[in-house]
Amino acid sequence: MGESESDDVRAIVRVFADVVRTFESSRIPYLAIGSVAASAWGALEWPRAFADVDFLLAEPDVASALRALEADGFHTERPPEEDWLAKAHRDGVLVDVIFRAAGNMRLDHNMLSHGQVWEISGVPVRVCAPEDFALMQATSLSRETADHLFNGAAVLRSAAIAWDYLESRAAGVEGRLLALLLYARSEGVAMPHAMCERLLAASRERTAVAT
Repeated sequence: MGESESDDVRAIVRVFADVVRTFESSRIPYLAIGSVAASAWGALEWPRAFADVDFLLAEPDVASALRALEADGFHTERPPEEDWLAKAHRDGVLVDVIFRAAGNMRLDHNMLSHGQVWEISGVPVRVCAPEDFALMQATSLSRETADHLFNGAAVLRSAAIAWDYLESRAAGVEGRLLALLLYARSEGVAMPHAMCERLLAASRERTAVAT
């Protein structure tokens, strides 16, 4: 790792720690998602140079979160063309404050209660459950984010998955989740066959209604 790259990683860790402390001290419910969650559940190493940091908040808490971050020296913005997140910047590091993830996923009581506290880079942080992480990867999969398929499968392989909870979160995106599950199964991940059958049936029904 070169010196400039090492400086970048140190800045990411510093900003990450400061955001977590700000949210905790301000009593703002949050979950770390994205690459931070991927590292907790065994899909990626973190921190990585030139990465951003992603947090999921409830939309009503975004304004107070941005005020708290501004008080801690962050520049914040609500991009008018992006109605699903706000942004905070400091020391060249981007923090995405997301309130509607792909698949219309929003922070709710179930997601908060299933989150876990991990120590990442020496910082205790509330991380989304592996099931919610996998579902986010499935629903955000695109040509530009093909790595999400591999990240989701890696988490399904390495984490202890509550399959009932995962299925319960899939309403409306059953086909997306099923695509991830079928790929993970092809890679040797064991999962309940009946769950896959139910997801397939729900996806077929939803497609039939749409047409």
